[in-house]
Amino acid sequence: MSHTLRGYLFIIAAASLWATLGPLTRLLIASHLPALAIPFLRAGLAALALGLGLVVWRRDLLSAPRAVWPLLMALGVLGVGGFYLALVKAVELAGVALAVVLMYTAPAWTTLGGVLFLHESLSARKLFSLALALAGAVLVSKVYDPVFVRLSLPGVLAGLGAGVGYALFSIFTKLSLGRIDPRTLSLYGLGIGALALLPFQGPGLAAVLQPGVWPLLVGMVAGPTLGSWALFARGLRDVPVSSATIAASIEPVIANLLAFVMFGEFLAPLQLAGGGLILTAVIVLQTERAD
Repeated sequence: MSHTLRGYLFIIAAASLWATLGPLTRLLIASHLPALAIPFLRAGLAALALGLGLVVWRRDLLSAPRAVWPLLMALGVLGVGGFYLALVKAVELAGVALAVVLMYTAPAWTTLGGVLFLHESLSARKLFSLALALAGAVLVSKVYDPVFVRLSLPGVLAGLGAGVGYALFSIFTKLSLGRIDPRTLSLYGLGIGALALLPFQGPGLAAVLQPGVWPLLVGMVAGPTLGSWALFARGLRDVPVSSATIAASIEPVIANLLAFVMFGEFLAPLQLAGGGLILTAVIVLQTERAD
């Protein structure tokens, strides 16, 4: 198996775990957990679990070099805290469909950042894949149907902010490779992100943490938070960050399949077509040699 293909498989595995965020979030909200508490608990509990694990098995990874602290602060505040908060607000203000599409402007922002800051090439094949992925995200999320879109300027701005936050998360993770262990990066990125989200929490948070929400929170921490970040960081070793975020656009396809299996939500023909466009984008990317 080539390094490039292996890298894309790691990215797709990470996206598959991220796709479980929607169903888990929906179940947590149905359990009366405040929407803004979900990203805070997700980041905070993941940082706590990872920190305890490192205390037991790898205490040497608890310290971060002074030179990378600006990167860690930017990742935590913007790539974790800002991204999580913007996405929740976009869903709340603009609806799930529009929020997902606006978040998946991230490949465009990441491609731009990869060219400007990581010296990645901008080939015709990559641009074509980007266009396919964005078009597919629009169709999968049913933005073409006004019933599913509650348009508002604050919601649009929050959705665009989520896209930028996702792009920054990807770029900062790529920049960290070779400079800091991914586990240390995750520990401080998540911990700083949780602290950034702390001011947005209400005083009654502890009261709503009923026993029934803990299995869902544990699943969210283990899968689409720690597990997905580890897989994504591993994939970035072999794949340019711009290509990685385009490949990760397969997430809404998987999320819609989960919605069908778990909640009986059917995929419309145009949604299936959108999924096909995203899969095509991933295949086209895989045929391009890594930069």
